[in-house]
Amino acid sequence: PVVAEVGKGVGHPGGMIIAAVLMDSAAMALPVSSFPNANSFAVQRRPRTPHDGDVEDPQRAAGKAQSMTYLETEDFVVTGGLVTLAALALVMTMGYASVHLFQL
Repeated sequence: PVVAEVGKGVGHPGGMIIAAVLMDSAAMALPVSSFPNANSFAVQRRPRTPHDGDVEDPQRAAGKAQSMTYLETEDFVVTGGLVTLAALALVMTMGYASVHLFQL
């Protein structure tokens, strides 16, 4: 409703809604911006040691309890940021042209 009201003020409510939906789908620069990102960010692995069955040393036992993530936040920011910028450029060029072409 808010995007439609802004679009009415601009003169293109349909085009504004389509652009907002496309950009919302492309917003993926943060680990928790979508369910797939949050799901893949939560996957962790436990570091392996040569003697994984032995738990004699307390420091090794504490180290085994710590887990590490496969993906870091910077992985999402770099790749998601680039994809978001590419989608923004696509919406600003082709999206704008299609809104005027189809009279949305």
